[in-house]
Amino acid sequence: MSHKNKYDELKNQLCTIADELKQSKKINDALYYKMFSLSYARTRTPKLEESIDILKGIQNTTTTNKETKRKHTVTEFKQIKELKTKLKPKPKKQFNQLELDEFEFNYKPSGNDILNVSNEFYKNINFQIPKNYDYINRQNEKKKTFNFAYNDEPLQLENLLYSIYNQQKHTFKIAISFAYALIKEKGISEENDVFNIKFKFFDATPNTRIISHPTIIDNKNDIDKLIQEIRKHNLIEKVIDKRPTSEWKFYEFLYVRFDVYQMTSPIGKAHNLPAHFTSGSNEKALVRFDGDRYNDFLCFGGV
Repeated sequence: MSHKNKYDELKNQLCTIADELKQSKKINDALYYKMFSLSYARTRTPKLEESIDILKGIQNTTTTNKETKRKHTVTEFKQIKELKTKLKPKPKKQFNQLELDEFEFNYKPSGNDILNVSNEFYKNINFQIPKNYDYINRQNEKKKTFNFAYNDEPLQLENLLYSIYNQQKHTFKIAISFAYALIKEKGISEENDVFNIKFKFFDATPNTRIISHPTIIDNKNDIDKLIQEIRKHNLIEKVIDKRPTSEWKFYEFLYVRFDVYQMTSPIGKAHNLPAHFTSGSNEKALVRFDGDRYNDFLCFGGV
């Protein structure tokens, strides 16, 4: 028998028993209509089975004393239900994996339970933070990729950017993208007697960049400006713009990726000085440098 046929049969059985009890004057009108309302609503299967069980108990009740014979009420029905609930052994908490990205609980899971199945999901998709690597791309640009675990702690992004900047000897372009997971939850309700959780993984790619195009970095001021620009955005709101539907919620960041494209000029590129500095005895090409690499106050003269 299919699930739908069994569900319809339970509803019909509930109505039949309720009708017999009303005819035999064992339940009052309020309880009778309450049972019929359950059959019209999208009542969960366990609740239908429980209601049928209680009505069968009332149906099997016999009284010989006319003075004690009366109709059962909605209040008494609820009292019987509460008593059965207390006496009924609690089911063992468990979850099932439906798909690589989907899990089902027979109870409302705690945060730690969700953490455990999220780790199962990451194992299922073989997730791991990529290694850093260097290569030359199709545009013949020297490119370095840095990948770091990321959870959006205060100053975490700033510290990573400064660390990368301090490793560079040349002006560079940098692009920042994030890998993260979304979660969709469907809780236990009248229509659903299980708690369903599904995950979706987004890798760090050009599609998950916070700023669409790489930013040129020539000095520390450029890094500071980039950080200010990023902090104008709420990172979580930015990434969930790409979610399939509003049912999906942000779950966690997994790692951040920095793509660094090396350029030819050194950090702190040269600027030509005004004409009056380069005329007469100063007609040699004088330049000034921006940046923080030339801070030892030593001259650039030769012998």
